[in-house]
Amino acid sequence: MRSASWPTSITWFVTERCNLSCRHCFVHNSRHKPRPELDWEAVAKFLASCNGRIRELVLTGGEPLLWRHVEPFRLQMAQLEPMSVKICTNGMEWTRLEQLYSSLKERHQVSIQVSLDGPKDIHNQIRGNPKAFDAAIKVVETYRATCVTVLTRANLKRLSEVRALVEQYAVPWALIY
Repeated sequence: MRSASWPTSITWFVTERCNLSCRHCFVHNSRHKPRPELDWEAVAKFLASCNGRIRELVLTGGEPLLWRHVEPFRLQMAQLEPMSVKICTNGMEWTRLEQLYSSLKERHQVSIQVSLDGPKDIHNQIRGNPKAFDAAIKVVETYRATCVTVLTRANLKRLSEVRALVEQYAVPWALIY
């Protein structure tokens, strides 16, 4: 039974580590080293306390698939009451995404959200990696992922191209400004 004193949704920045260097990212552009991640005992205790109380858990970061506790998280989620789990990713950690998604979907409703900031040239420029666009499109094609576009000076005049991509794949699209 869900308690009224608990939120219905938790967005959890599990790590600040990332494998891209996005020009707009507050983590990448800060002058500090990534903050230490919670130890597994604290995470396990928190997840156990949430059991049956929340409807949605959103994993984000940095890149949540670089979180050092992905494997024990996956195992503990198999023991928890069903919930909606959203993984916000850049798509660069394909194998880890496949493993986590496959495991979680056995018990939970899982959705993927992927960054898509423009056509290939713009997306790769913004994300700082020549493989970023192809990775994001693979996630969209495989998981019908929701696309999230961060509006920047670099992509503002080319949003119609992003819209065309999203329409081509018939997936949800969100803008962040």
